[in-house]
Amino acid sequence: MTTQEKNTIIDWATVGVIISWATFWLFLLSPFGLLAWLAILVYLIIKKKVPKWYLILSAWFIVPLFAFLFSTFQYFSGTACLLSIGGPKLFYGIDRETRVESVSSGCIPIGFELFVFPANNTAIRLWTNLLGFQKGSYKGFFPSEDEAIKIIESADTIDVQEHGQFLRFLSDRQNVELDASNIERLQSFEHYKNPLTKVIGKTINQQCFVFQCLDTTTEERKTIYLVDIKQNKLLQTYFNSYY
Repeated sequence: MTTQEKNTIIDWATVGVIISWATFWLFLLSPFGLLAWLAILVYLIIKKKVPKWYLILSAWFIVPLFAFLFSTFQYFSGTACLLSIGGPKLFYGIDRETRVESVSSGCIPIGFELFVFPANNTAIRLWTNLLGFQKGSYKGFFPSEDEAIKIIESADTIDVQEHGQFLRFLSDRQNVELDASNIERLQSFEHYKNPLTKVIGKTINQQCFVFQCLDTTTEERKTIYLVDIKQNKLLQTYFNSYY
């Protein structure tokens, strides 16, 4: 290989690395940046000369690697979160399979998500499959949406009272409290706007309280809420569930 050919390969590899980092910072370049980086990689493979630094210095390698390692650290410290894009109706609460919190970066992608989120979530699922739920996670009964709907079908009408910063659900079997701020965060995405006075709900195994707002004036779909009784906080919300 001549010196000129070597220089051409180095030039193209340098362009590819720059493109990868530009793609990391600029959302609009995401699909085109990846295709361009892959095209250069194919070119280098055809030339049978792929510089190691082309892969190692690329944002497609460095950023996911650090995201994976950081998520691993968070898993072992009990602070890991699944990451995604979208509003509360798509991504909110505790993930049923991994029992870690689901966090959204918002409805509008910025550009880094494709580099960070898959690696972050892969690490969490990997360690959860190998070692179980991260420390401090909720380990009680956690119904699926279909199971929650069936629970609501046999649930009782329950009075609700405000008790400081908590909502208190007055059940014959067990009184349950929920941090009111959990509900307030979701109200703008729900048809329900008025203060809670009655719900239909049921306590399962003294671990999980499943309830739905009682509203006889509308036929709109209603959210089903799952509450961690011990921690007084929402586990998950199932939107668009009929009763």
